Order: sequence, then structure tokens, then C-alpha cells
Amino acid sequence: MRGQADEAKAVAKVRDQMADSWESGNTLVATGEKQVVGGEDLVNDGEANVRKGQSLIDKGNKQIKKGKSRISSGNAQINKGRKMVDESLTSYRQSFPKQSLTPATK
Repeated sequence: MRGQADEAKAVAKVRDQMADSWESGNTLVATGEKQVVGGEDLVNDGEANVRKGQSLIDKGNKQIKKGKSRISSGNAQINKGRKMVDESLTSYRQSFPKQSLTPATK
């Protein structure tokens, strides 16, 4: 009889240990699931940040393109202005007789 009582105690002890392990396992699973959800949120935030960054890059590229266009336009205006100055100087120089531009030689 005593052997059966000891065996029943041992079985109860093992059963209690298994129940405790089961509860610990369930707690670990629940914690893991929360961490997975948290990780998914972080991934979603990261993807949103990547989209925002790409949008900013696209805006910057458009501004660079506009800036290059403005530089080209400015360079064209500078060249046009230089040409006008050259033409004006040529016309101005031609309006004087050659003798008046060179000092008289003795």
C-alpha cells in the first residue's frame, strides 16, 4: 500500500511539474506573440520611413533639375549679354575714325 501511495505522490508531483511547465510555456508563447506584433509594427514604421525618405529624395531631384534648368537659362542670358556688349563695343569703336584712336606719331 505504501508503494502505491509513493507512486501516486510521484505521479502527482510530475503532473504538477508538467502543469507548471505548460503554464510557463503558454506565458512564453504569449510574450513571443507580443514581440512579433511589436516587430511587425517596427517593420511597418520602417517601411513608412523609407517611403517618406524616397519622397524627399524625389522632391530633391526635382529641385536639382529645376536648379540645373535655371543655371542653363542664366548661362544663356549671360552669353546673350556678352554678345550684346561685344556688338555694342564693336559698333562704338567703329563710330570713331581710326586716326582718333591712335596717338599721332611724329
